[in-house]
Amino acid sequence: MQREIELKLRVAPDDMVRLKECSAIASRSIGVETKKKLRSVYFDTPDFRLKARKLALRVRHDGSRKIQTVKSESRSGLVSDRAECEVELWSDRPNIDLVTDRLMRRQLAKATSHQTLQPQFETDINRTVRMLRTPGGDAIELAIDEGFIAADGSNELVSEIELELKEGDVSGLYDVVRDLGEGVHLSPTIMSKADRGFALATGELPQPARARSIKLARSATIEEGLVTILRECSRHLLANEGLVVEHRHMEGLHQMRVALRRLRAGIAILERLARDDTTLMLKEEAKWLGEALGFARDADVFSLEVFAPVLAAFPNDSALPHMQDAIGQLREEAWADALSALESKRYSNFVLELGAAMDKRSWRSTEATPQHKRLDQPAIKVARKLLTKQLANASKLGGRITTLSIEERHTLRKQLKKFRYTGEFFASLFKKKKTKRYLSRLSRAQDVFGYLNDVSTAEMVVSRLIHQEPDTADLMMWSGGLLLGWHQHRADEAWTHAQDLWRELDEAQHFWE
Repeated sequence: MQREIELKLRVAPDDMVRLKECSAIASRSIGVETKKKLRSVYFDTPDFRLKARKLALRVRHDGSRKIQTVKSESRSGLVSDRAECEVELWSDRPNIDLVTDRLMRRQLAKATSHQTLQPQFETDINRTVRMLRTPGGDAIELAIDEGFIAADGSNELVSEIELELKEGDVSGLYDVVRDLGEGVHLSPTIMSKADRGFALATGELPQPARARSIKLARSATIEEGLVTILRECSRHLLANEGLVVEHRHMEGLHQMRVALRRLRAGIAILERLARDDTTLMLKEEAKWLGEALGFARDADVFSLEVFAPVLAAFPNDSALPHMQDAIGQLREEAWADALSALESKRYSNFVLELGAAMDKRSWRSTEATPQHKRLDQPAIKVARKLLTKQLANASKLGGRITTLSIEERHTLRKQLKKFRYTGEFFASLFKKKKTKRYLSRLSRAQDVFGYLNDVSTAEMVVSRLIHQEPDTADLMMWSGGLLLGWHQHRADEAWTHAQDLWRELDEAQHFWE
């Protein structure tokens, strides 16, 4: 069994000619360029059992050769690092018995028990291959792929490049991308041809990706832990990008925003330990992206969770339909801004620099410094200090929760959210039941604070609608007053509940002690 370490980037079809003529390719090429016509047929059971187990099985036709390949899921961040097993065939059909890796063979046999493997989709790709050598000596295969994916009468265009590390350090992949991207917009992606093919074959949109539990070894250093945490946040972000850009999926946008909040919480921890130019840049860019996506999500929440119940409660109110129309326009504008950000070169560069920072650990200098000692501390030791400090910060406000101003409530909500993310990041280092019970209490409190924040955000949205629609300002003011009054009654009840949840949390046993 081999491991495939690869970075995949989308390229606009109109940019392909310019990319192929890029001087960075010519200056780093070794050997001759090769061109291939590759037809790959992907197999699965009728009910897609391999897909459910995150396995891809294909038979590739490369000239007269037929090569069977099995690939597992990549659990890393931007750079795919997955197991693959290849064997040459004499038939057009796959043969599981020929899979040389025992574990992978067992997984396939279990998944296909009493089932027939059948073709589900295929790819037809014109591939141009160049071997590149970086100044640091890394050997990288550049594959330029143009073609299509076809399934059940439908097809999708393929226009992308793959950079596979053959020898050397993964940092070489990012060095090549930076050079190639000077003249062409390269958009990093973690979506494989198999992912796209299965979506086409099933006719179903992928489910929005949620944050996965993070597993850290109890012996892990804080640096090792943070790299794992930031990679998971990066995966969470990128796994939802396609849903948002291609399908304007509201839950996908919500999950991207959650991923960014978690990412910013992770970067904030890193900044405490290793404050350097790259970390500060990532902090600023993550903030920019969060703000770029934020109002689109706020507009969705306002429409579906704040305005909709009021419209249902007052179906005969003549002013509310005017607000409904204005909200629709506001959402369109907010989504346009969000999509513009995700399709920008700035976003692509942020994703690439984030991946490079994690793989290179760019916050480390070449000489030993006190910063290195902080990074080498046990993750469990740093986690305990962080959780204790974050709870203490929240308790300063929570201790006088009955007298908090609106702004202080908002500050407490943000402190609890950061506290929860830190707890989730390091949960695997502590006793499972105790940790789960505590985080469940914290999650319930955060949900109530989240509703209170939605009501607070609604005041800002209503103000914006009034100024945006001067011809119907009177109607907007009436509708806004009705909406805010209706929710204020519920917000008062929610605030009483929030106080009870805080007291419950304050009395709970700390799982990290």
